[in-house]
Amino acid sequence: MTFVIPKGERGGDPYNGYDERDAYSDKMRQDKEKAEAKAKAKAEKIARDKALREAKAKAKAKRE
Repeated sequence: MTFVIPKGERGGDPYNGYDERDAYSDKMRQDKEKAEAKAKAKAEKIARDKALREAKAKAKAKRE
């Protein structure tokens, strides 16, 4: 069996697992925030569309 330990780029910064962990947790946090914002926007759109449909239905019933 062959095990490879990341050492970083040649001539660059050495590999740091702690920085990778922090970057991953930041990415997951950003993705979660983005998903929550998207869900909130979708819920607002659904509520707005529902109110619009109800207003149109009332206007149609009033005309008839």
